[in-house]
This record gives sequence, C-alpha cells and structure tokens, in this order.
Amino acid sequence: MLELENIKKSYKLSKNKSTVALNNISIRFEKGKFYGIVGHSGSGKSTLIQILGLLDTYDEGKYLIDKIDTNNLSENQKSKIRMNKFGFVFQAFYLNKKLTSLENVIIPTIINKNILPNERKTIALKWLEKLGLKDKTSNKVNQLSGGEQQRVAIARALVNSPDIVIADEPTGNLDKENELMIFNIFKKLVEEENKTVIVVTHNEIIRDFADVIYTIDQGNLKLEIENENE
Repeated sequence: MLELENIKKSYKLSKNKSTVALNNISIRFEKGKFYGIVGHSGSGKSTLIQILGLLDTYDEGKYLIDKIDTNNLSENQKSKIRMNKFGFVFQAFYLNKKLTSLENVIIPTIINKNILPNERKTIALKWLEKLGLKDKTSNKVNQLSGGEQQRVAIARALVNSPDIVIADEPTGNLDKENELMIFNIFKKLVEEENKTVIVVTHNEIIRDFADVIYTIDQGNLKLEIENENE
C-alpha cells in the first residue's frame, strides 16, 4: 500500500555543512498491520513519518502510494490523499482548547466533501464512544486528562475513515497506564478495523504490540521483528 524505494533526505545546516536524515531507506507498509519504528531523538524517525504523510519532500528515491508515484502528484492531489487516506496523531495532541471534545473531532469532517453536514456529529460521536469518551463529548479540552486528550486526538484522526494511521511519539506526554491504553487502542484498530497503523517512538513498550518492528539510527533503517498476524 505504501512503499519507499531508496529514499534519501538531507538537511542543510550551513552553507558548507549538511546532515543526513534518511540514508537510502526502502520499506513497505501493508494493510491491516501494526508497524513500530523505534529510534532515539535525531535518528530520522520523524523525518520518515513526515515523508510518509506527504508533509515533507525527499531528495532522492521514489515513494509509491497504492502504486502511484507521489512525485507525479500536484499539491492539491497530495492534500486530498492526506485528508482521505491518512489520520495523524501527534505527541502534542494539537487540540483546540476553546472547543469541546466533540467539536474537535468534527473539525476534519467540515472539509471532507464525502461527509454530509448532517452526518458529521453522528460519525464524530461514534468514534468518541469507541474510544471510551461517550461521557466526555461536551467537555472542553482543559477538563480532560492527558490520556483522554490523546484519545480525542485519535478520534479526530479516525473521523474521516482513513486507511492509515500515522502517529509520531503519541505517548510521549503520558504516564505508563495511558501509554498502554493508547497502544491497545492502536492494536484494536488493526485487528478490528483493518487499519494500517505506523507509530514512530522511542518507547520500547511498542515491541509488545506491533506486528513489525524497525529500528532507525542515524538515518539507517533495519528490520528487527516481523510477527505474522494470527
């Protein structure tokens, strides 16, 4: 479904100096699997996620989405793919604190022409309920715990029914109990909703949940574990 072929990415630090973020990366992501990409800060994992989500460009190589070369896509086409195919979850949540949980989840549906205005609330409520937030729909963000805020962010990522969930350090601001809850939610999305979940993290707990584990270090990617789905 997603395939990177020999992707290279560097960042210019000064006129005569640059740093390699990704070094000849080749990786394939299939439908209905939970992928973990583990690496320390500065290893290149966030750059990889940005490229996968069409949020950043690369210097060399090829990135295919459903066998379509993304180099041939316009910015408008990329925007449509981001809206319809990807759901993004970040460490910082990026929720609007002035809005309720329900209103935050509804936001992505407003620009989605495939969802009718009278369907928006129903779909948002469905995902909040699935994530155990049925009684929190009218709460403002500052009335929620960190774990609840991240679950609202996950509901927001899922409201447009994306095939792929991309999460960048999604448990970085959470305690151990909420870390386990979030990883269990991602696991259920794979098993029950047939989503593809890709999580980049330094959190070793992901090894207990992901079907496939890659490690990334200084821009180099290595397959570590691949478990067959039951």
